This record gives sequence, structure tokens and C-alpha cells, in this order.
Amino acid sequence: MALRYVRNDLPQAFTGTIIVEAIHYSTGETTRLSTAPVSLPAGGGAVGFLCAMNSSSLSTGKPDHCPTFDALFAQVGCDHGAADCMLNVTVASSQSAVMSRSILPLTKPSNLHLPAAHVTYTVNAAAAGSSSVSVALTTSATALYVWLSTTEQGRFSDNALVLLPDKETVVEFLSFVKTGTSSVDLEASLRVEHLAMYM
Repeated sequence: MALRYVRNDLPQAFTGTIIVEAIHYSTGETTRLSTAPVSLPAGGGAVGFLCAMNSSSLSTGKPDHCPTFDALFAQVGCDHGAADCMLNVTVASSQSAVMSRSILPLTKPSNLHLPAAHVTYTVNAAAAGSSSVSVALTTSATALYVWLSTTEQGRFSDNALVLLPDKETVVEFLSFVKTGTSSVDLEASLRVEHLAMYM
């Protein structure tokens, strides 16, 4: 059963919107499945449920009937089900700030029908001693689990990304050391990989 839920872990009440979409691997296009307002009281025990498809409201209990994932994918043109498409679930606040995003492949990676993707990156200029350096990523086709690594000491603001064609994604490398880093030092050891490279 294609059932989703939203839980409020904040110490205050939350209002916003949940959006459920299907991402088509072959084209990178998204198909909107459901949009529903979210209104939950404070605390982790506050949960709302909705069917992943054709839902316009949350319920406090689990719906009795939701379409299966196979039926959901078939309806939006994913002929091989979860091998052709994945779900993208976004929760945004009433001010349109993204509070949560869940990318949900629903089968094992070896089953996925991924296109050949060429991922490119640009390390934006940053002088020696910078605490952060931005990296802009683009792809020729849908790319899953895009992973950035480096020998520089620090972390990336986001990683294991899903990149869609014709959409630039920018991540920040955040240095752990007081002396910082630079775009030259980061680019010298930067490695960008993704799942299709190993399939």
C-alpha cells in the first residue's frame, strides 16, 4: 500500500504542505501525485497519514485503502514500476521553506533503469583560508547517489544527491580546520561519483 506519513519532531506546532512526486529516471521529469496541507501539534507523537497518490488531506489514522506502489507507478507511465521511477516527498513550511525531503527508490539499486549520465562540476573561486567553498553540479541525465569526496578536512553540506538534467545543484564544502581551504586545494582532490558509473 502506497502510504506516507508526516511526523512533527518540533517543540511547537507545525503548519505547511506535503508534496509527493514521482521522478522518472529516463527523462528526469517529475509527476505530481499528491499535495496536502499539514497541520500538526507539537511533539514527535503528532503524526498525519495520506495515500501517496490523489490525496488532498492528512488523516490522524491510516487510510483503509491506498493504491499499491505498482498501481501508482503504472498510472504515471512507469511501465517497470520502481525500476523506472522513484518517489520524492517534500514537506515545506507555511513560509515555503523546505523542512524535509525524502528521496525514495523503492527497489534495490541493481534493478534500476538508469540512463547514462555525465555529471560535471565547477568549483567556485575561493581564496586560501576560506571556511567554505561552493561546488556547482550539473548532469546530462538523471544521476542517483551523486557522491563528493576529497582529502581536504571537512564535510559537504549535502551528499548522496539526486541530480536532474538541466538543473544546477550547489553544495558547500565546509572546512573543519582553522586554516580553512581554497578552491585550488579542494579541486586538487575532489572526486565526484554516481551510481550509474558502477552499473
